[in-house]
Amino acid sequence: MKPTMTLTPLPRFLQPLQPPGWRPALPAPPAGGPAWALDLFASPARSEAAQPVAAAIALPPPGHGQVAAAPGHPVASNAGLPAGHGFDGRIASQTLAALTRAGGVSAAYVSPANGQREVAVLATPGFDPMRPYHVLVYARGIEGDNAKSLEGQFLTQTLRGLNEAGRNVLLVLPKSPTAMHAWFTGAESLGALVPEALDRFRALTGLPLGEPAERWLMAHSGGGKAVENALSRADAPRLDRLLLADSTYGTWATGTLAALRRQPGIAVATVVTAHNAARAHAQLGRHGLRVDAMPAYPQPGHNGVPAYMLKEFLGVRPTRTFSAVP
Repeated sequence: MKPTMTLTPLPRFLQPLQPPGWRPALPAPPAGGPAWALDLFASPARSEAAQPVAAAIALPPPGHGQVAAAPGHPVASNAGLPAGHGFDGRIASQTLAALTRAGGVSAAYVSPANGQREVAVLATPGFDPMRPYHVLVYARGIEGDNAKSLEGQFLTQTLRGLNEAGRNVLLVLPKSPTAMHAWFTGAESLGALVPEALDRFRALTGLPLGEPAERWLMAHSGGGKAVENALSRADAPRLDRLLLADSTYGTWATGTLAALRRQPGIAVATVVTAHNAARAHAQLGRHGLRVDAMPAYPQPGHNGVPAYMLKEFLGVRPTRTFSAVP
């Protein structure tokens, strides 16, 4: 049965999270009593006894997205905000299903900044929009299908663990093209992608989200070419940290290093698998940039590097530190 929207008490410390201007279609609570919040997970019995408030909720205009309940997740899974997923109606069903299974609050849309390919934005359970947060753009390798990235435990579960431990990270996941060498060239722009993603996330979910404290970019595998392309442009994104996750191939590494030298202040971390270590050291180590080889654990090697980096460099108590660009 489709859940009916009803009103339930909201703890007083969450009262500022009410949508501005709305009024509950129930009698006002007694003085000093609780405020009210939207409950998308009411049982049928409770729904029959409560008055619906659909007219009081400001949903996005038709054709510009909708907010859907995330079954199985409590209303308070994201700092007391209803868990939901905003989308523009042109997103692969596999992506929407993966976002729903990931939990939390998310948005997915077709992005002009990403060449009219989809972009998913995910705040996993534990993310608190009322606290400072960091945005992490994850550039996956060749044909980086968003559903596959979201289904991978290494990404969503690791981020969820960071957020539940207080790290507060918002994931931006642009779908990569088949032709990796052309990603973020021409009309595509990583510099425009982050503000676009934040604006669409706010519009589609209604979360009160400010500007991020830091902007992080992680490139995995062939995503390293996208980093070189994006950082070499006149509209290069403003970054605070760059994580190269086994993505230093060919001339990409030296091209990225040259672009980084034109943008001082970006902290860099490079982790490679053992079989790529010699090549990476030859390309970056000789220029003075530290390159760390991932240990034999965790498995599986190449695909395990992103999770390893998130934990080792961005964890609550990271064991490794970023290095400055030489």
